[in-house]
Amino acid sequence: MDAYFCDAYVDCLAKRLQSASAEDMELPKGYQSRELPVGDLLNLYGHSNQNWALRLAARNIMAKQSVLKIENVNGLFNPVLPQGHKLWNSVMVNLIDKDWKRLTGIRKKEYEDSHGKSKEQATKSAINTMKERIQDSIQLRHDWVHNCGRPDKVVKELTPNQATARIREIRAVVEAVDDHLMDYRQV
Repeated sequence: MDAYFCDAYVDCLAKRLQSASAEDMELPKGYQSRELPVGDLLNLYGHSNQNWALRLAARNIMAKQSVLKIENVNGLFNPVLPQGHKLWNSVMVNLIDKDWKRLTGIRKKEYEDSHGKSKEQATKSAINTMKERIQDSIQLRHDWVHNCGRPDKVVKELTPNQATARIREIRAVVEAVDDHLMDYRQV
């Protein structure tokens, strides 16, 4: 998941940098303040493949960053998304369609039956539930990899079925985000 979000961010940023330099477009505010490696940008001049140099600059800013906090994902992608297409609101509909209450906190039918403010609140609640669940999976993985499943000297049990469910949920989130970002990524 971390590798996917880093790669997707590099794709989005590189595409916006390429568009801005080729079409004299303004970068989104969230990208205007990004610090880019000077060496990579200087390599643009006289380089036969300027798009590759822009991509390398974008990749180098992510080389020292991880996206292991699901909260950080919004700030990476929302600057490139048009108004009304912000990340979690759009992605959540796809996740709710899976009808996995453990991931979203709501059943598909219950969500479909809600309207207006009730639907907005259900969406916000589903987003928070999903973020908590994914962050818990990230922490669980960290505890097992680095502490043999003992975050506080007590072993956290994890059955093969539970592990499979967590992996399935992470895959679903990544696929839903990827589908949403398809038009904004460099392919």
